[in-house]
Amino acid sequence: MEAPPCLADTPQHGAALTTTSLQAPVTAIHFLSDEYLLMAVGPYLRVHDLTRRCTVHEVRVLDYGRVHGIVVAPIPGDAHDRWDVVCYGGKAAGLYHLRLAAGHDSEMSMPEITPIAPGLVQLPDWIMDCQWLYNTDSTAVPIELAFAFAHNDVAIYRVADWQPVHRARCDVQCIVYSARFFGRTRASLRVAVGTVFNQALVWDVGTARQGYDPTGHTPVIMSVRHTLVGHEGVIFRLRFSRDGNTLATVSDDRTIRLWELNAPSTCTPATTLYGHTARVWDCQILDDVLVSIAEDTACRVWSFNPAQFRKDTDDEPRPLAHWRGHRGKSVWSLAINPSRTVAATGGGDGGVRLWPLGDIRRAARTDESTLQTMNLPPLVAYAVADHSMAKPRADFIRNFAYLGDHRIVAATHYGYLLHYDYRNGLYHQLHYDPELAGYAMIDASSSNGQVAVCGSINGCILAVSIPTYPANADSATVSVVPPFAPLSLRVATTQIFDVQVHTDPADSRYLHIFATVLNKPIKWLQLDLRSPSEPVLRHAFDLVLPTATLPTCFHWAANRQILLAGSREGALVAYDVPAFSRGPATSEKYEPLSLHPLLNLRRLHGKDTLTCLHVPSVPNPLGPDRQLRVYSGGRDGVVRQLDLSFTPGHLAAASPNHSPSPVDPHLLVVDATVPVRQLLVHTAAGHPVTARISLVHQERVTKGWIEGLTAVDGQLLISVFYRKRFVVVNGTHHYDQLAIPCGGGHRRWYFRTADAALDRAAFVFLRRQQVVAHFAPDRPARATLVDEPVVQPAFHGREVRCLAFAPSTLVVLPGETHGATRLLAAGGEDGVLSLSRVGPASATTASRDAFRVLATVRRHNSVLKALAWAPCSVLNPATHYLYTAGGHQELRCWAVHAATPGQPTGFPVDKKKDEDSENDVSEDLRCLEVAVATTETDIGIRIMNLVVFTVPSDHDTQDPTLTHFIAATYSDATVRLWVCRPTQHQFSLLAEDVVHHTHCVLSAAYQRVTLPSATSTLAACHILFTGATDGIIRAIDLTAPIQHYLQHGTSTSNPTVPIMPLDAPLLTIRAHQSGVNVLQVWRSAEHEPIPSLWLASGGDDNQLAAHRVEVMTSATQSAATTSLQVAASVRIPSAHASAIQGLEVIGDHQILTVATDQRINSWRIATSASAPSEIHLTGSTLSNVVDPGALAVTLCDNQWVVATAGIGLEVLQCDHQA
Repeated sequence: MEAPPCLADTPQHGAALTTTSLQAPVTAIHFLSDEYLLMAVGPYLRVHDLTRRCTVHEVRVLDYGRVHGIVVAPIPGDAHDRWDVVCYGGKAAGLYHLRLAAGHDSEMSMPEITPIAPGLVQLPDWIMDCQWLYNTDSTAVPIELAFAFAHNDVAIYRVADWQPVHRARCDVQCIVYSARFFGRTRASLRVAVGTVFNQALVWDVGTARQGYDPTGHTPVIMSVRHTLVGHEGVIFRLRFSRDGNTLATVSDDRTIRLWELNAPSTCTPATTLYGHTARVWDCQILDDVLVSIAEDTACRVWSFNPAQFRKDTDDEPRPLAHWRGHRGKSVWSLAINPSRTVAATGGGDGGVRLWPLGDIRRAARTDESTLQTMNLPPLVAYAVADHSMAKPRADFIRNFAYLGDHRIVAATHYGYLLHYDYRNGLYHQLHYDPELAGYAMIDASSSNGQVAVCGSINGCILAVSIPTYPANADSATVSVVPPFAPLSLRVATTQIFDVQVHTDPADSRYLHIFATVLNKPIKWLQLDLRSPSEPVLRHAFDLVLPTATLPTCFHWAANRQILLAGSREGALVAYDVPAFSRGPATSEKYEPLSLHPLLNLRRLHGKDTLTCLHVPSVPNPLGPDRQLRVYSGGRDGVVRQLDLSFTPGHLAAASPNHSPSPVDPHLLVVDATVPVRQLLVHTAAGHPVTARISLVHQERVTKGWIEGLTAVDGQLLISVFYRKRFVVVNGTHHYDQLAIPCGGGHRRWYFRTADAALDRAAFVFLRRQQVVAHFAPDRPARATLVDEPVVQPAFHGREVRCLAFAPSTLVVLPGETHGATRLLAAGGEDGVLSLSRVGPASATTASRDAFRVLATVRRHNSVLKALAWAPCSVLNPATHYLYTAGGHQELRCWAVHAATPGQPTGFPVDKKKDEDSENDVSEDLRCLEVAVATTETDIGIRIMNLVVFTVPSDHDTQDPTLTHFIAATYSDATVRLWVCRPTQHQFSLLAEDVVHHTHCVLSAAYQRVTLPSATSTLAACHILFTGATDGIIRAIDLTAPIQHYLQHGTSTSNPTVPIMPLDAPLLTIRAHQSGVNVLQVWRSAEHEPIPSLWLASGGDDNQLAAHRVEVMTSATQSAATTSLQVAASVRIPSAHASAIQGLEVIGDHQILTVATDQRINSWRIATSASAPSEIHLTGSTLSNVVDPGALAVTLCDNQWVVATAGIGLEVLQCDHQA
């Protein structure tokens, strides 16, 4: 397949900056066919092949601005491979002809897009909608084009010569925010508009009998046909039904209103739909459903039937599905494929997703009518004992267990175990035991459902064999476990509080039973059914619980010999289990072995219950280093991902915050500010091991309770109870797959599914002494399932505020062929850190290949304002260290390196299906948080900027590049100097300045200056420049605290207490009238007798300033001092039309700036022998990124690669010599 051409050059002059990639909100999408999708990103139109799952063409269709609408007219032909396309935005519209041409492979088609004369046209007003018009309803070739404008008027142009043929204006003259045409011909054309008065007007556009001007220059005044009153906010979009009798409007008031246009001219809405939690942007009316999108990033599906408008029916539109898959805010665009089986959404995060509509009623949401209820037959139908002396009370269901295949086993009040099959409604009495009367806890084996285990009020465990009853006469009976007589074992003297049964992963005939007894050790029993003649039930272990721990879930990692238990207190308890014999079954007396916790990890989910655990079954034989990847879900609505490893040997080095509790040496309280913890523990045999706990990832999935985690088909399904519904959330693709009205959380429930599509899913729960079940209907094929939900990966959902390129060329990742690429880190208002691969585009590299998101991680609780890469390590160049900072004073350190095969991060992802889809945490790259700075309690303070540097030292016996100094500026006028050794996972505060700055410190820049050794005892001077909101640049000497640390280390045990205060500024420069937003400093390349620095800054006053600063030293008998003075200054008062937000230096005297006016300007400092004389503008480029707030530059493959970000990201490049 040929690579699509790169994006067209951005209009510019001067230096040649060429756009190679654009990640921006998807403002319009449209299906050409079921196989091809058009997507508008900024001024560009992309053609995506859904069959090949790739973007096959990209073209610039507008000069400036964004494409707000795409209107397509198919051209008749046998191949159905030609379309006329109009892309409009603002006051411009582009007319193009699109044809699928045969590529090099005869089975593959490549689109060709050519302009239709006159091509790009400028119209007199803002375009609200556009419509192709035909001569008659049966004509297949369009001849005219109608435009609806913002002043409630319409113009029609002839396509052949682009001459106006008709103009119409509504008699209600007002501004409109939206418009929608209906009709194929000029005579039948009508338009619905949303006015500034929150009303919708419908009026005819067709030829009038009076006042008609055939030249189209004089508008015809048309009367309003319908006035629709009811919205309480601006109407953003309108949609007609296929027959034109129903109009749907969406509004700022967060509602969708449906109007019946056969009603009187002034009417109220027939139906109002509530559900979105923010402004609704668009909707689509299908024959039987309505799809809507909104600012809350949700795509909702509602039932729709014209009969619902009748007054004699109670059938109202109801919600069918609530899909969430976009980040940040706003889903901007919506399209439905021609077969009406798939919906496509384009988000403000730049992502495009597909959603299945074909089986939406059966799979997306159910109502009470789909639930099946089991009711007990009369007691005489199954009783085997005389209950005449019992209290005159009817029998009822106490508890139940789900067996699979629509079957359950129910424990009744009188002590009966009944088998029930929902397929045929037949009962079978399995067992009667008075021990179970009045109380019974029950569970069944999950793999085959042929064994049920009960716990009684007297502490007895009962195992019962369940025969396989055929559902009908044609069904075959297959039994994995041979039938056996009931087995009983008393393990406690008090009631069994809970029973859980787990099938051994190596042999389904070997069951592990966990019985919980209040205030007693957990009873771990093993049921061995490998011998048909002599099954054995043995009490193997007693699991001693930590204080105040009530277990809720278990997971047995057999190949690691580790048992995990979650508790109601939010704790995760790990046990080291000695190897037990699985030889021939024996009924000999077996004394249980007491096991004490290997690790007691408290408050993993705060004070909320840890309800479920999942450990991926990846091959890892028992070795010296036992590793586990653990997913946990809790009632705080969060899924957390941990890496646990247990390494033999003593702890090599432990910092104070890694010490275990003095009361319990195995106890460790989870602290989100310390992502990596390690402590010394002891195994069951008494051997010391080092336990390492790494909090890799966490994500809030719901506001409700997470009660289950299921991994199937490489996807993670999350069971949630929220707002009286049971919801299955796809944690891999981030949307709700199933929602069942069940009344809320339940004491006993089961969810089972055979695949990720939920085609054979079952949800069974106990409600009011009845077992209620929902079974997904059997479907032999999944023709309507969207196998690849992500068409275009997402970037950031909110404004990006910081960018930084990695300091060295990125190591080639698995499956990649581009070696000359860089790693770009980005962060913004959404608190998300993203890592992307960026490289220069070439003739053989598609533009989409020049940028690829590798990983996105969210650990910051608020906005991410600053990030910086540390210089590369000499001993470990493959690992990059990244520092991020922002709101709540959060300062974090990350280790970034290529992922180890078989150890992916994030939620499970199907490798075959999602190699380029979610990119939440890529399998190619590992981004692990290694240290977090301890912060104060004032969450209103932000870190505004930071710089990271290393210092060579003779005192550092280790790699000096692994000692990172971080200078951070704060919104409370504070400057702090931190030191971090990532391998020790701890920050320490060296020095701070709380006196000399009086305003918020916005920017910072660092420079190391080598001083003449003849006049100074110091080898170098470390200078930090800061810029604040008062417009003053200050120079601070960091040499003293750095030298103190290199010689003495951190002397205080509290890492948040500074060793010393920072000295008074060496220099102050009033550079701007207001805030100094950006600041850069560099050493001149010229050989000068006095060391000099160049200082460039950009501010809120639109000014660009440059200063030449000389560094001088003086020595006395006691000490050496450093002083700075400004040698020369030059300013450009109006460098931009708005505040400068980004500044980068390329070369010695070349500067790039970006401002809110979306201009990227290139400047050159003209120098003389002594001082800069003036700054010249050498080039200006209009960026396609709205609200740019960050700029980053790197040299890659002899090309300058420039990245600017705001609402989206644009990557540009130019020659190194430019």
